[in-house]
Amino acid sequence: MIKLLRINILLLLIITFSGCGFFSSDKDAAEKPTPKNEPKTELGDGNSFVITNANFFDGKAFSKNAVIVVEDGLIASINPEHILEALPVIDASGQTILPGLIDAHVHAFDIGGLQDALRFGVTTELDMFTALQFAATQRALRDDLARKDTADLFSAVTMVTSKGGHGTQYGLPIPVIASPEEASDFVAARLAEGSDYIKIVYQPGDGGTFTSISLDTLKAVVTATHQQGAMAVVHVMTLEGAQGAVEAGADGLVHIFGDAPIPPKLVAEMRQGNIFVIPTLAVIASVLGERDSETLQADSALAPFISTAQKENLAASFGASDELRQRFDIETAKANVLALHKAGVLVLAGTDAPNPGTAYGVSLHGELAFLVDAGLTPTEALQAATANPRTAFALKGRGRIIKGARADLVFVKGDPSKDILATRSITRIFKNGYEIERKIIVAEKTAAIKPDLPNGLVSDFETDLATGFGVPWFQTTDQLANGTSTVALSHTETGTMLVTGEVTTKFMFPWSGAGVFFSENFDKAYDLSDYKTIKFRTKGDARKISVMFFTRTSMRRPAVATFKMTEDWSDQAINLETIRGAAMDEVYGFAITAGRPKGEFEF
Repeated sequence: MIKLLRINILLLLIITFSGCGFFSSDKDAAEKPTPKNEPKTELGDGNSFVITNANFFDGKAFSKNAVIVVEDGLIASINPEHILEALPVIDASGQTILPGLIDAHVHAFDIGGLQDALRFGVTTELDMFTALQFAATQRALRDDLARKDTADLFSAVTMVTSKGGHGTQYGLPIPVIASPEEASDFVAARLAEGSDYIKIVYQPGDGGTFTSISLDTLKAVVTATHQQGAMAVVHVMTLEGAQGAVEAGADGLVHIFGDAPIPPKLVAEMRQGNIFVIPTLAVIASVLGERDSETLQADSALAPFISTAQKENLAASFGASDELRQRFDIETAKANVLALHKAGVLVLAGTDAPNPGTAYGVSLHGELAFLVDAGLTPTEALQAATANPRTAFALKGRGRIIKGARADLVFVKGDPSKDILATRSITRIFKNGYEIERKIIVAEKTAAIKPDLPNGLVSDFETDLATGFGVPWFQTTDQLANGTSTVALSHTETGTMLVTGEVTTKFMFPWSGAGVFFSENFDKAYDLSDYKTIKFRTKGDARKISVMFFTRTSMRRPAVATFKMTEDWSDQAINLETIRGAAMDEVYGFAITAGRPKGEFEF
């Protein structure tokens, strides 16, 4: 009997679209008087202090040479005439202070992700779908002003979707809606679970990959959400979807579409309806293979703080089809963002992390650059990550540096009003007025073994399915991630390995095939850096086949190379040096698998 190896792969969420809300006013800072009896003591361990010589961005505009007083984790005053107590002093000369950044579209699954976000100055995350229990634990922590090393989390928790719709493909048992009549009770159940806002998936004309709720159901859910005092944000992927969401009265869209230019009529309707947009250009670019992950990892201001898991996510790829690229254009998406912005529609910065090509925290700096590239000024891009989400989601105390706001502060070198890349040069981060220790990440590396492979031979299949690594070929399918694909391996009398199975589309990233994994718990690795190619002979059904590598930098989402199978025997040679995201000096296993399209296969 062939053993079914269990691989712990973190499933990442595919691109979605959503948004929400309107205005929460704050009193702007007064004109700067000259402070008197300025304290001279050094900074202590508490969350009360004074900042002098502060050039800062208050969430809407820049100010210079200010004095900011923080008491018990809150902004107590800006440019006071007197400072009554002797407080520790921070001299901010040569730096710019920003409000803690807000990522308006993530999928947060664990504490590590929230720690990653804070390490890059993201102090608040707006989640668009996560596990119920995780959201509940974080909700209980976000309102106090205690010392913490994680970003705060607000969440939609469970998205509203149809049977077979987007959100059902990840193996998580989630409720689904079937008709407008269910809307009121369905929304009430989500709010009772603790959803801070309601996220609805609306994907008409998806081409068969997913089902979608009807327009009437969408309208009923939005209406029920508003009647019950909450905001409704909608995931859309196309112009048709956006038009339906706006017609339904949604508060916001959580992605921009790129299949067509936005009509002036829709722009006007969004402006009149105070409907905001979270473009998530970073993940859209990743889907289309035009991402900025290499740029982020190469930035000397960011690179020392990017964890191994983040590098893995940044290196991962959606593997978008040519058909998708033909109906979705990144330049059209950018132009649509600019058209909405110019019309006065509120634009919010969001990343959709941790989808392939993105990572918590660091990708928000990439999203800011994408917004500037779309035509926003650096100041407008910063508003999209601070005051705009505060306004849209009524996040009291966040996204501004004004009296009464939380002392969530990010110190950076340079002037981000002129160069948005200056946000990456972070010197200090404060959460609830407490300074965060921002440690340089030192990647832990397993002691990889140099393999003893005579002539580099892995398998010849003359007698069985053995390999030169001392383990046999195993079955591997997306059942390990709650998918439904199947596979069987057998050794033939002609000295080959026969792989037969069926790929289904219940799982978003289906796979089915044969793998070589060096240990069941991924605690054994081989250094294959001396090898430049993997070669094999294949024949089978004419379809695309993937070679997946689980390496130091691609553990949770494997690095992938593809080739086209032919019905006659053909020699395949894959250059290992060209596989994006693979660290061949530390390899935990590899597999040869069939993926989409669904159906039976044999090779």
